[in-house]
This record gives sequence, structure tokens and C-alpha cells, in this order.
Amino acid sequence: MERNIATALIAVLTGLLPGCTSSNQAVWDEIDARSAAMQPGATAPAASSSVPPNQGFAPVGSTTPMEGRPVQAGVPTRVTEPLLPRNAAPAPAIAGLSFLTGRWIAINPNKTVNEEVWTPPRGNSVMGSFRQIRLDGDCSFVDLSQISTEGEEIVLRLRHLHGRLQVPEGRGDVSLFRLVSLEKDRVEFTGTTGAEGVVSMVYERTSETELRQSVGFAPETGQEAFVTNYVLDR
Repeated sequence: MERNIATALIAVLTGLLPGCTSSNQAVWDEIDARSAAMQPGATAPAASSSVPPNQGFAPVGSTTPMEGRPVQAGVPTRVTEPLLPRNAAPAPAIAGLSFLTGRWIAINPNKTVNEEVWTPPRGNSVMGSFRQIRLDGDCSFVDLSQISTEGEEIVLRLRHLHGRLQVPEGRGDVSLFRLVSLEKDRVEFTGTTGAEGVVSMVYERTSETELRQSVGFAPETGQEAFVTNYVLDR
């Protein structure tokens, strides 16, 4: 009886795999190679055009081509970049903002820490977040930013929040900044509605690992301009 069952299973599998012929043997060879590589301590092979990109996770102990470093135990890591639809491609008007991409850290003179994170341009927008860590380790305040294309212009909207994400009294509106110029590794905005007197806000990437933010205020505010120098954390 066992022999009859085995014979039936072979027949079923043969019917399900009519495509495993010499014409696509290269595909099966690559699948076998990937399977062999997906073992602890192995290196994930690069994807070729014959097999769709792997959208899963690398096993613990493997090295991803994207990161080029061992995967941390228990932390899932993508083997390849995700294949995004066309609508996620950066709009040409904001593609030049890619220099902002990354997590940036600055230590202030009073030892509080600024962390500013910018996503890559996707579609018509770039997203940013900011938090400041106080000396007691608590979060002092948070800013959420969005740079987006709107018609023929580029604007930056900023929402300022307290450390527990409460909206400050009297600042219910989102601050609006308009683009002044966008050049290689440099962008400048000027404040309009709810911008607290900011007349100039500049981000400039000065090296592969350094980003400088300069903020200027209208004279009537009595506030002094300041510069924050960030280093790339990741």
C-alpha cells in the first residue's frame, strides 16, 4: 500500500510541475543556490533578472547585499530593496532633497541632544521628524515636518508638539514655509503663516556625514540666528 501511495504522489507532483524543463533550468538552478545560501553563516546571493527579487527576510547570521554587515540576532532584515510601484518614485521637483535622507544627531552646548530624521523623497513628499532629549532623558519637544509639491511650488509644513505630543496652546495651526532655493546639497525656506518670525531656514550637507541647519529670524522678534551642526548617525 505504501508503494501505491508513493506512486500516486509522484504522479501528482509530475502533473503540478510541467514547467521544470531544460528551457528554464537556469531559474531552478538559481532557486537551488539561494536555498543553499539561506543557511546560518551563509551569504545571500545577489538577485538576477531570471528570478523576482526576494521580498522576505534574511536568516540570523547571514549578510545582506544591501547592508553589507551581519544580521543582528532576532532582527529581521530585508535581503533586497523593495520593488516599489511607479507612483512612489520621487517627483523631479523634490528629487534633489535626497541629500537630507538619514538620521542626524547634534549635541548641544548644554548636553541636550537633537535627533532629526528625514526619509528619502517618495512620490510628491519628504517626511521629517525631530526630537530633543533633555538632561534627564525625557523628550523636550517634537517637530513633524513635510516637504511637498503643491502645484508649481514646494512648501514645508511643520507641526510643533510638546514632549508628550500635546499641541502647544496658541499654536494650533501648522507652520508654513515656502521654498526659496534648492541647489545641490542645499535647500532654503522662508517662513510665512505661523512660522514664529523665521525668515530663513537652510539645510546644507557639508560632507558625506555632516548636515548644517541655519535659522534666521526677523529683527522685530529679538531672537538671534543660530546654527546646528549634525552628524550622520545612520
